[in-house]
Amino acid sequence: GGPRPAMKLAASVACRAVRPGPTIRRFGASAADRVKLSIVQSGIDDTDLALLEARIVNGGGKIKAHHHGPSAHHKVVQLENWDVFCRGIAQELGLNAQEQADLAHAATSDEPTVERDVLKEVQKERVFNTRLLAYCVARDTTAGVLHCAYGHYNADLELEAFDDVGPPRQHQLELKGDSRVFAALPYKAPGDRKNTTEMVQQDDVWLEVPSGWRPVDSGADDFRSFILPQVIAAHWWATDWLLVKSAHRWPAWKTRMCGGAAGKRGISHFDYFEYGPWGRRCVFRAPITGGGKKKEVVHPTWPARLLMERVPSPQLLTDWRTVLQLKARAAWAKDLGTSGI
Repeated sequence: GGPRPAMKLAASVACRAVRPGPTIRRFGASAADRVKLSIVQSGIDDTDLALLEARIVNGGGKIKAHHHGPSAHHKVVQLENWDVFCRGIAQELGLNAQEQADLAHAATSDEPTVERDVLKEVQKERVFNTRLLAYCVARDTTAGVLHCAYGHYNADLELEAFDDVGPPRQHQLELKGDSRVFAALPYKAPGDRKNTTEMVQQDDVWLEVPSGWRPVDSGADDFRSFILPQVIAAHWWATDWLLVKSAHRWPAWKTRMCGGAAGKRGISHFDYFEYGPWGRRCVFRAPITGGGKKKEVVHPTWPARLLMERVPSPQLLTDWRTVLQLKARAAWAKDLGTSGI
């Protein structure tokens, strides 16, 4: 048992091209303007930045920016100086040998314009350091030069720390290595087949979602493809119903305790449960009937448990990367003066 130790040091660095998309063509735009606009335009649909930032905070993350001074530049380089220029850019952006070779190849590529985004992440305990790099190179064969716009943006996402009252290890379900970890509140092991009702009393039962954990949200991209079949329907959790968040409602889904009905929805909203606005406290309400001329009767709460996931959920990291992209593009647009183009 005991609390889960802090997330181990992750030495892996994730690097991936995230936007090799089609060249942006603007009628009449100069080569200089084209390369600037290429790195400034995110390719992300209109997204409410404030909403995403609020979702990150609610999901257990804190954004810590590291952006200092100009982070985007436009250079005009003679063809014969390109290799030397590439070495300097590679050093400034922190490109590896393959990424530097890709940049160098832009001078002889069949494509007149080459653009790349690279996202690099390092996780150290409870901090994700994320760095977005982007460049666009366009050849001006008439003048014998290359136009290159490039930018970098760096920020940290600090994850909420675990406290000492989190679910014991034997009450956690670890999947996909240990990158996804789930637990139920009140705590019970995922393999516990005895349907217990400690949340059923003739009074309200108050509980606290532990630090570093959040209720599972049914709006998550992988809720129906992964969480519902592999976390809810495949395990018992000492209950027949698990509650998840759905906007302002709390639907219940059936566990393996329900046999052939496992994975089906039990109810669209579990009236007896409330979460917030008092921090992370939640309550299983004991309903009261009667009143007036009739005697008030307190009924026991209906049995269920709340399904939680350990921070960070994939949705939190997706939101974080989107916010980073939007903030980077806005900073680069300012540096390059593209607002009037």
